[in-house]
Amino acid sequence: MTRPVSRRHWQIAKYGAGAIITAIAFGSLWQVAMSLPQNFLWWPPEGRWWGLVVAVVFGLMQLFIAAHCFRSTFGAVAPANKSAPAVFLVSQLAKYVPGRVWALLMQKIIFGQKATLPDLMSGNLSVFLCLMLAQLGGFFACATYFMLSWPGLIAFIMVMPLLLLAALRVTMAAVARLGSGRIKGIAIAFDPPKLVLWTALLGISGCLAWLSVYSLWLGYPLEESFSLYGLSSASIVLGLLSLLPAGLGVREAAFIWLETLPWPLPTKSLLLLAIYGRIWLLLLDVVSAIVGAMWLLASRRMQG
Repeated sequence: MTRPVSRRHWQIAKYGAGAIITAIAFGSLWQVAMSLPQNFLWWPPEGRWWGLVVAVVFGLMQLFIAAHCFRSTFGAVAPANKSAPAVFLVSQLAKYVPGRVWALLMQKIIFGQKATLPDLMSGNLSVFLCLMLAQLGGFFACATYFMLSWPGLIAFIMVMPLLLLAALRVTMAAVARLGSGRIKGIAIAFDPPKLVLWTALLGISGCLAWLSVYSLWLGYPLEESFSLYGLSSASIVLGLLSLLPAGLGVREAAFIWLETLPWPLPTKSLLLLAIYGRIWLLLLDVVSAIVGAMWLLASRRMQG
């Protein structure tokens, strides 16, 4: 007869596994940093520190919205649900570990028996779906603006909720069939209108964040910043669809390849802009993980 695992042993295993995943993630980030050219300037000559701060604040806003979307679509409501946003923020570092399951595994380690894998997969699927649609919406909004100017953009924004609703219904039906046929319990728990709201909030906060990166931090005119935001949205979608950790390399390659679009783009190298965009994303994930860890520690101290 096997002995049940004690609470102390479970805590040791949990923190040990979390530390290993975090160490591998930081190792992957260090390899990326070391692969940059030796003469690479980590701080752009025309960069403004306050612009970077504003961009990080808007980026954190988007991550906090994604974290609360994760909590709200977290399958069955569990006692651990209150700490779900903090767990989601901490697990952002795990996506830099090769393989798609590490963020999910890290969430399971932190929650323990308070959350099932189907619940966690439901929440992550919902956030992934909303982020994908928000990024696609940003790309098509830019395309509409540069092809049809302001009237076209306004018309697109008015029609966009209906397009999102239709896309969500089709996608949710496909996920439901996947869940019932392969993995029991997988579903998107929220109804489509509320997912449309989450998608809109993610899209608006993401737009503000990327405009802050290109306009306030790197100093590009607003129209060029808007076109770069469109490129970033499309490249992030391709990065999310790739099998590489956090889309490393895929996002940057797609960003450069999209230079052929007939939009007003800067004359400077898009590779340099892609690298600065990646640096901002890395900084954002590290800051969000620190904030999430402090949030978790504070909540557990309050619970005694």
